[in-house]
Amino acid sequence: MTEMKSEEIQKIIQEAVEKSVTKVIKTVIAKQNSKIEMVNIKELSKIIKLSVPTICGLRNSGVIPFLKVGSRFIFDLKKVVVALEDYTKKNKKNLTA
Repeated sequence: MTEMKSEEIQKIIQEAVEKSVTKVIKTVIAKQNSKIEMVNIKELSKIIKLSVPTICGLRNSGVIPFLKVGSRFIFDLKKVVVALEDYTKKNKKNLTA
């Protein structure tokens, strides 16, 4: 059995993250042509194709911006896309460093 080097694992992870985020960004850009701007967590989950728990993790860690209205969380779709792009770029640099 062949062991994978740390660099190989990082490259695989980086490629998977880039592919996933690129897909999400393309989906969101297509949706931006419509008049959707503010969405709830379930709508955001469907649009960007990430699970609700993943979105909660990104929200709680400060990766994506949100507004809290009562007990509900509301997301500005454009700001979320920008935040995910920035997050991906930052993590890409960390993986390649």
